[in-house]
Amino acid sequence: SSSPDDELVLIPRRLLRTLNSQLRDTQARGGRLEVATVLLHPTDARARGISHGDRVRVHSATGEVFASASVDASIREGVVSLPHGFAEPAVGRLTSGAVDTDPMTGMVRLSGLHVRVTPAPTGVSTPSS
Repeated sequence: SSSPDDELVLIPRRLLRTLNSQLRDTQARGGRLEVATVLLHPTDARARGISHGDRVRVHSATGEVFASASVDASIREGVVSLPHGFAEPAVGRLTSGAVDTDPMTGMVRLSGLHVRVTPAPTGVSTPSS
């Protein structure tokens, strides 16, 4: 069972050397590829039994994604962040075109989503980091 106190607020972020969904598979200097991870504040991670590098499930009222956790004090407590433009984790799975859209434009809500982050069930794979 979960409570509203378990909820975190999801915000989007961009990664260096990517342009929306372009360039994400292009090797950067030194051969490194960018990997989409879920940023969590250490306090939020600890409260959920999550450590840096753990596989996690991020779920909203309308969907879920799985990713690796990046525990980082630079993100505000109570907030989590996933970059957009990646096939996995596909942030769009957390949104809905039918629920919680902007009443004037019909735009899908992409920031400020209420989500829960929990350790991923055993056997769920995530993109390699």
